Amino acid sequence: MYYCQDCHMPYEQDICPRCGVKLPLIKEDDDCFLVEKKELWADMLKEVLENHHIPYYCAQLMGAGMSLKVGPMLESYQFYVPYSHYHEAMQCVETLFS
Repeated sequence: MYYCQDCHMPYEQDICPRCGVKLPLIKEDDDCFLVEKKELWADMLKEVLENHHIPYYCAQLMGAGMSLKVGPMLESYQFYVPYSHYHEAMQCVETLFS
């Protein structure tokens, strides 16, 4: 597997289909983009990942200040997991949001 450092995505081919750059081999600790969800769904996903002992990083798109101003329900979160847990985390996402 290969890893795009710009897209944070694992790929089977060595050229990123989005960026068109040559990709290095993926490492177990490379953070892979999992999914983007609104606040309500993000809270549910956090709980599921924690229950499965899957480490994750969650990034707010608007940021705390803007979220307070326009309302937290409009906030979106992007989830990232280490490649070593990517497939298990993807199964959790598919089960939760199918």
